[in-house]
Amino acid sequence: MREYFFQAVANSSWSNVGYLVALDIRKSPSADKILKELGILSNLYGIGVISLDSENLYDYSSHEILFLAKEKTEIDFAMINRLYEVNKDFKKYINSINIAYKTGKLDARDFDFDKNLE
Repeated sequence: MREYFFQAVANSSWSNVGYLVALDIRKSPSADKILKELGILSNLYGIGVISLDSENLYDYSSHEILFLAKEKTEIDFAMINRLYEVNKDFKKYINSINIAYKTGKLDARDFDFDKNLE
C-alpha cells in the first residue's frame, strides 16, 4: 500500500490535486490498519484516497472518498520547466497560454490538442 501511495505522491508533483484509487479498501481484513496508515500519509502528503467498490464499478454512488486531497496553491516551476522540455503537447499548451496572456485573446482552438496533433 505504501508503494502505491508514494507512486501517487510522485505522480502528483505536477498537478494541483492527487488521489490514490484502490479497490475495496474497507473489505480488506486489515482495513482498520490500512485506513489508519492512509489517513496519516494523506495528512502528511496531501494525497486523497478513493475506494472503489469492485462489485459495482459503474455505480459511482457506491465508491467512497476516504480522504480528500489537499489542493496545491503554489506552482512548482521546476516541474513545469521539466515538462516543457520533455513533452511537446505541454510545450504547445504553455506557448498558447503565453500568447493568450500577451494578446489578451483566448482562442479555444489553440488549446484543443487532439485536433492539432501533428
